Parts: sequence; structure tokens; C-alpha cells
Amino acid sequence: MRRALVVCGLLLVVAVAPAAAQVSGGTRHPVPHQQQITANPLGPMVGWGNAEYERKLAETWSIALGGSYVSREFFGEYASAVAALRFYPQGAVLTGFYFGPRFGFFRIYEDHEHSLGAGFELGYAWLLGASRHFSIGVGAGATHVFTGHGLPVLRLVNLGWAF
Repeated sequence: MRRALVVCGLLLVVAVAPAAAQVSGGTRHPVPHQQQITANPLGPMVGWGNAEYERKLAETWSIALGGSYVSREFFGEYASAVAALRFYPQGAVLTGFYFGPRFGFFRIYEDHEHSLGAGFELGYAWLLGASRHFSIGVGAGATHVFTGHGLPVLRLVNLGWAF
């Protein structure tokens, strides 16, 4: 599991570094959209999926609600429903670097457990196109489930629509 977290962290750094180098200053223009829906289109092919709804609260804060399922091949079979509070330090919610806490409900299938959990995530999101509706996002983090499990948070190549 540690090896997988290290690989995911390296993938995130490789994906974010070129984009961060292109941003001058660090402040971005605010996004006209108030919310977005995203999902991982490739994950279900390998037994791993997630979908999220994110809503702007202020120019630097948003709340995201999501669900995910991971099959046994990765980190053990589990499903989750979570809420995340995201901080965008550059002042443009829904695009750019973000980080923040996440809380949720988890079902660990192999142990027949249901539990609450808390964790942390960080990521990067792009809004593309002339009207900046098309969303691409990557992210990673970790969650501690209160029954003693540690689970990765992976948001690899989520695609979506901002509106």
C-alpha cells in the first residue's frame, strides 16, 4: 500500500509541475461557474470508480460531495461517501491547486465494517475551452478510517463539466 501511495504522489507531482510553471504570479481570474460534476471515466474498467459534485462557497473555498468504489485488486474492496472542504489559495475556485480535509462514511467489504473516517487531500484542476466548462482534475491524499484502516485518496484524471 505504501508503494502505491508513493507512486500516486509522484504521478501528482509530475502532472502538476508543468501546469504550475505556466502560472505567472499565482492569482487567477475568478471562474464564472458555481459548480461542477466530475467522474473518472477509465476507472470502472479496472474496478475503481469515483464521482464528485463540487460547489463554490466563496472565491477561495468550495465543498465537494463524492462517492467511490475500489475493488479488491488495489487496496482491498471498499466503498465511500465523503464530503471535502477545498481551499484554492490562488483565489479561483474550481481551477488550480487545492487542498483540504475530507470526512466520510466507509464500508470495508472484507472486514464487514462500516465506519466514519477523516483525511486530507490535495490536487490540481483545469477548466478548458473558450467558456471554461470542461474540467480535468488530478489529486491524492489519505484517509484514516476509525476502525483502524488507512485508505488512499486517488483522483486520477477525473473529467467533468462546470456550470
